[in-house]
Amino acid sequence: MFTLRNRPGMRIVIFMAILLTTLYYIKSNFPHHINYQKDELLPSESLNTDKVLNNAHDGNEVVVNTKYSLATNPPVSEQSKVVRGSWYIPYKKYISMTPNPNTFTVESLFHDFPHNFSPLNPTTALEAAYVLAFLTDKVGDYVPKSVIPQIIHQTWKSRDAFYGKEASLKSGDPDHIHQSINSWRSRNPDVGYILWTDADALEFVQKLWPGVYPTYKKFPKMVMKADLFRYLVLSSFGGIYSDVDTLSLKPIKEWIQEKDVKPWVYPPATAKTNDALPPQRKFASTLPISFIVGVETDVPYSYNDTWKDYYYLPLQICQWTMASAPSARILGTTISKILNLVRLEEIRGNKALAGVDVTKLTGPGVWTETVYGFWREIGVEGMLLRGWGDNGRVFEDVLVFPITSFSPGLGQVLLTVFGNMGSKRIEDPDALVQHMWKSVWRATSG
Repeated sequence: MFTLRNRPGMRIVIFMAILLTTLYYIKSNFPHHINYQKDELLPSESLNTDKVLNNAHDGNEVVVNTKYSLATNPPVSEQSKVVRGSWYIPYKKYISMTPNPNTFTVESLFHDFPHNFSPLNPTTALEAAYVLAFLTDKVGDYVPKSVIPQIIHQTWKSRDAFYGKEASLKSGDPDHIHQSINSWRSRNPDVGYILWTDADALEFVQKLWPGVYPTYKKFPKMVMKADLFRYLVLSSFGGIYSDVDTLSLKPIKEWIQEKDVKPWVYPPATAKTNDALPPQRKFASTLPISFIVGVETDVPYSYNDTWKDYYYLPLQICQWTMASAPSARILGTTISKILNLVRLEEIRGNKALAGVDVTKLTGPGVWTETVYGFWREIGVEGMLLRGWGDNGRVFEDVLVFPITSFSPGLGQVLLTVFGNMGSKRIEDPDALVQHMWKSVWRATSG
């Protein structure tokens, strides 16, 4: 009679099959963060099968060229119809940051590069992100006073704006798209830059976040995908994310000033509550900054509860610009919140996510809620921080900028029912990023 007891070889085969099946399930359902180990190589296959992108470098940068004229809408591959992004990799800068820049070569930068494609010839935005993450980590190219890699991420449906105003307008882009991209690149000429297209973002999520991919793909609105993408890409590679209706006003390397990281007392003198204020304590973190975010709105107390008709909370946190080291905890929490909210809608029978408030599901609502949750974990009540003032504040390794940093010009370029809420003019030296209020997400939310 056949039994497994008298067939030890068969028992081993079955055990190995179960083990391999379990490992495959784990690998397929958990996010793959960037890992510089030789056994986790990025597949060399690209969705862009005819390799529209051909990279030429002169030892200083990768210049993305195509076989098309810019006047003929270059980004679309005739074979695959996949719209690819563009990028800039400052190789010469990274060589200059090595211990022996006079003898170092571009090739020697990559002697331990772990991925199975040429780092001198990335063919997708995902490959470019792997190269930039590897190089910034290797040479320590971080935003000063932080461990945030100097990599700028933006996303748009096409890459034409990367090539300038003429190409962008000819493709039908709104005028502010090329203005935004040009401002970030020209204000930060020695910083790595990636313009991700929708196809790039889809490939990125599919390969690095397979457990999130089904949710990402089913989102009915592009704004939902754009919101989730920023959390995912910063969690995977780190860097600076900014929407394409923002302008860079000051180089990233000048963002963090001494006044923004000095000790401060909680609760601040501006705090108001009907209950007793908590005992004062000093915040004086010695940790390097690993996350940067800014205040979006700071409704004065004099307006009572009228803010509820306009905002998620009176002190709301900006979502259009943020900076992070890879794998920041606050990003992981946000991603989990979004997935849980989607599951809740599905349980309620709303599998298509019809009529869901975007701001609360993926946007500034859920983002602000996450930041407030982080504050509560360290004994800070966010509502007591209203009337923020002009300086940044550090909470452990998280730097929160005042409203002028990422939202200057309220009352100047954008009128609100709550006045300027402490926001100073765009020309103010504390202004780092200008939001142009073009509501790109509304125009592309279908």
